[in-house]
Order: sequence, then C-alpha cells, then structure tokens
Amino acid sequence: MSFIFLLNENVNKDKNISFFAQFLLSKSLNRHKMEPFVQVFFAIDKDGTETITIDELKKYVADNNLDEMMVTKWKSLFDAKNTGKITFSTFCEVLGLSPAQAVAMKTQHQQSASAKLHPDVVVIYEQLPLDKQIAISNKAIEILTSSKKLDEKDQAVQLKQWLDNTYGKAWHVVIVKGSFWSSYSHSANKCFIFRVRDVSYLIWRTPDEEITST
Repeated sequence: MSFIFLLNENVNKDKNISFFAQFLLSKSLNRHKMEPFVQVFFAIDKDGTETITIDELKKYVADNNLDEMMVTKWKSLFDAKNTGKITFSTFCEVLGLSPAQAVAMKTQHQQSASAKLHPDVVVIYEQLPLDKQIAISNKAIEILTSSKKLDEKDQAVQLKQWLDNTYGKAWHVVIVKGSFWSSYSHSANKCFIFRVRDVSYLIWRTPDEEITST
C-alpha cells in the first residue's frame, strides 16, 4: 500500500477523516479500507443505539476540527430522506458492506472498546490492529520517558529493534518534532503514525513483496 502524508503541527487525531472525499470517489474499496469510516460511526454512536443524529454528526465534526463538508456529504449519502438520523444499517448498505461484514466490524469494535491507548497518544493515521497500536505506543512512551534520556536517533534504534524482535523484521521508525512530509509504501495493516506530546512517530513495515524478493 502506497501512502503520502502531510502533517501540520496542529493536526487532529481524526485527521484521517480527510480521506473521506477520496473514499467517495472509489467503487472498489475492500472491507479493510472501509473500517476507518465504520469506526467514525461508532465514535459518534456513543450510546450504542446504531443510530446517530445529524446534530451528533455536526458536534463530532466541530469537536474534532473537521471539514464541515463532511456533514453535507454524510447527509446526502446516508440520510437522503432528510430524517435527521443515520442508521448503521443504511450506513453499511451505502458502503456496500454485507450484514455479515457489518456484524463482524461491530463485534470487533465492542471487543476492543475496553482496550485503550495511553491518554498522551494522539493517533494521526493507523492501518494496524488496536492491540498492536497499544503495544507499540506504550513501548515508544517507555523509551521516551526512560531515565537514560535518549536522543531521537537512539530512541528510533531501540524502538525498531523491539519491533523487529516482536513482530518480525523490516520495520521502519521515524521520530520527528514539528511538521513533516512523508511518502512511502507499507505492508497492509502495518502502518501507525501517532504523536506523544510534541513528538511524532512514523512506523511502518516494508511491503511484503519487497521482503520476499530479497
């Protein structure tokens, strides 16, 4: 999977929602690529009723500093009859998700709800299971707050060594402060970009085809 990313210093943890416009133009997204949008629905549906209101959607957009056009797009797609509500069944139908896929995503969300990232972690972009997000970010925080006071270079080396030993070789770690550009390819489900305080972490694994060809 190829990925191009620009981070602004004030980026919000839900910045990946900006990819929604690209999603709307595609008719061939697989389930994996739909998951971030289903996760947004669950983030809004805090009471678990499988129904969100347009007012709740507006609040979510405002609270997370997202483009207000998201409300217009969602209303057009998921509330064509202007009921003021969006149901999960309609949401999945429009996305082209089968009932079985929708149930699987809901179950996965419920099972992972109790597992949470450290409160200092702000997710910028993720294509990685939550349990690995938690483990990796916790390790990054452990290294960052170590009494050894390592610089960014040594922190990156330690984190990469841990990743290679824990999840297999060919991981990459970039640690930066401030804004940055990045362009790279990564294996499916093996990319995680997050921030801890004023430090940003770009973590991904070399694409599988590159690993097998070496």
